[in-house]
Amino acid sequence: MKKPLALLLATLALLLPSSFGGQGDNLLKNADFDIDAEGVVADWQVPAYPFSDDPAVAEQLKWGVEDVKGTKCLAISTKEFVKSNLWWEQMVKGNGGNTYEVSVKVKGELLEGSKYGGVQVGVHFLDANGQYLSYQAIPDVKELSDTWQLIKGKITAPDDAVKMGFRMGVNFNGGVKVFFKEPSLTETTN
Repeated sequence: MKKPLALLLATLALLLPSSFGGQGDNLLKNADFDIDAEGVVADWQVPAYPFSDDPAVAEQLKWGVEDVKGTKCLAISTKEFVKSNLWWEQMVKGNGGNTYEVSVKVKGELLEGSKYGGVQVGVHFLDANGQYLSYQAIPDVKELSDTWQLIKGKITAPDDAVKMGFRMGVNFNGGVKVFFKEPSLTETTN
């Protein structure tokens, strides 16, 4: 009699946290930034369309995985001073009307002589036909700092959203070096 009751109580204890406003699993794949055999960061990409009007800008930018004191980070940096809005992105399935928590840690530097540089984190949404619906930025956009900063906030998907693009990047004019680690996108019940 005691064993079945203990088993029932243990099962209930496991279920309780998820039934009272908890968060789900991280929807992002490869949050540790593993690289495949060809040197590509699996599941992450830098979109090409920001450079469609001026492909030469892409030649002045560098993105990839870098080790920062034993931690793999996605990095964005410049080879020369340029004006750009550049981000890493991952597409995931989304559920219209649901709320998600977004978080990532970031640090970096704006090189001397640069005009501006700020981190941008958010999510864009697509409908069932792959059409762009909207973009929601996390409101506490940070200026670059040489210490790790947590950017965290909640977004709600439009009712007709079926896909989401998690973005973490930087908008700048000049020279930058930015690192991102521990990205998370979780569905929440709050």
